[in-house]
Amino acid sequence: MLRENERKLSDYSDKNKYVFVKRDGRTYCFYMERGELAEIDVEDASGASLLHSVYVGRVQSIARNLNAAFIEYEKGKVAYLDLAGVDGSCVLNRQNAKSPAQGDELIIQIVKEPHKTKDAVASTRITLSGTYVVVSSEKTTINFSHKLDEAFCKKLMGYVKKVQKEQEMPLGAIIRTNARTLDEEHFPILADEMRSLWDTLSDILKKGRTRKACTCLYKEHSFVENKCKDIPIGQTDLVVTDDAAIYETLQKFKSLPSLFYQDSSVSLFGLLRLGKELEEACAKRVWLPCGGYLVIEVTEALSVIDVNSGKCTAKKSKDDLVTLVNGQAAEEAMRQIRLRNLSGIILIDFMKYDDPGKEQKLISDVRALAKKDKVQTDVVDLTQLGLLELTRKKISRTLYEKLRG
Repeated sequence: MLRENERKLSDYSDKNKYVFVKRDGRTYCFYMERGELAEIDVEDASGASLLHSVYVGRVQSIARNLNAAFIEYEKGKVAYLDLAGVDGSCVLNRQNAKSPAQGDELIIQIVKEPHKTKDAVASTRITLSGTYVVVSSEKTTINFSHKLDEAFCKKLMGYVKKVQKEQEMPLGAIIRTNARTLDEEHFPILADEMRSLWDTLSDILKKGRTRKACTCLYKEHSFVENKCKDIPIGQTDLVVTDDAAIYETLQKFKSLPSLFYQDSSVSLFGLLRLGKELEEACAKRVWLPCGGYLVIEVTEALSVIDVNSGKCTAKKSKDDLVTLVNGQAAEEAMRQIRLRNLSGIILIDFMKYDDPGKEQKLISDVRALAKKDKVQTDVVDLTQLGLLELTRKKISRTLYEKLRG
């Protein structure tokens, strides 16, 4: 007979759920979409991520040919800053500066983590994100997620402008997709979050004017809190953990349906076989249901996925075999890209068709799959060598890099 916790979890076996577990002193987040593992994330070995941190940085050098600056934000650590759109108003140590110069001090935010041999990427536009809204230091316009209904946006815009005027918040803001779960009577929840974020942002900017270079002004909240802010409300059926401290954090997010799993004989990690899922997400070879397989290689410059027929003998004709293997490979390749958090240039070497029409159908299918990824993923086209080229925006390090520490 199933234990009570297992019975509760079994009710969500084919639902969308987030699972938070502790393993070897680190917190992991697994996202299961309709019962299938779709994303894995793990907190940095240090326990704190560099992403979104705000610093007083010093311009170490200016690269005129790149129209960029290299900003020292910690002793011995520099970030790349694109100077397009950056003027002298962000310079802290000089009044009426026309543009940043070597030795100048600026308030910057890390928007991309260091990656292999590449430095971190910084911005002078400081943003803070909440569950329903993102506030910005530069713009004063209100923008909305493209996933929000137009009528809803008009109604909310009127409310936000009224709040801005009454509370004197000259801020820029982006209303996130999660706002669609708020009825008009609950709009004050969004306003309270906006006020809190704006107060924090104002405090950061005020402190930055009096602090010395290489001072950290702000770091993101805990790994669990940051993940919870990004969980899509209304599209998530359950958030579950077996760690008491994590569950306590989950209680701050009243809109998320949460469950505390307790069983001394079987951990949540073991019950859901998450160890096996982790192992497979780092494996070089990934098997397909038909007997074919993918070989995934990640290099310094790009990632390559090779499609092989392997043991597939389900179809007699070559054309049917290629269609079967490529169809399954397309779905699994896009799943693995998301699961492993691959980014940059990605090449997929599918099996070759004799019929160009089927080749175009495959490309169209991959484009449809790419649209399901919340990280911007663009399917470019076939290269001259017949490889399908994709690009995926880099947000953070790959799963393998994070696991390696």
